[in-house]
Amino acid sequence: MFRMSSKDEADAIRDEWKGRVTKHPLYRTWTGMKTRCKNRRVESFRLYGGRGIRMCDRWSRDFSQFAADAGERPNGMTIDRIDTNGNYEPSNCRWATSQVQGQNKRKRIEYEGKSVATWAEELGMPTKTLRHRVRAWGWEYAICLPYWGPFTTKASNGS
Repeated sequence: MFRMSSKDEADAIRDEWKGRVTKHPLYRTWTGMKTRCKNRRVESFRLYGGRGIRMCDRWSRDFSQFAADAGERPNGMTIDRIDTNGNYEPSNCRWATSQVQGQNKRKRIEYEGKSVATWAEELGMPTKTLRHRVRAWGWEYAICLPYWGPFTTKASNGS
């Protein structure tokens, strides 16, 4: 969960990044959240703004306030809403790995009490690969067949 920062912290970010805020490491995260919640013309709107997901006024009005509340993004993590039906606000957001986010979905696919992300990690394969296998073959075959890595084809060299 993000903490509520002070106005001074937001002002410090605003001053430091004045005139080049679009270069801030969190700027794309912030614009992505706003777009998903407010722009009816983007495909992802139906999954966010179309479902009533909003960005709190504190963040929507002021990028510096969002950056101060969020802090530095840890490597390999992206923003995640703790309650998938809740808004983008300090009490409902955190930095999370793709595995944690995969376990925090509205439509969670499970087998024997484990999510696709958990099974994929245990089997040593990408989550996307396991998800495709489950849809095509069902759980039994999807988890019993070994994963040999990404499929690649090589052009024959005539030998």
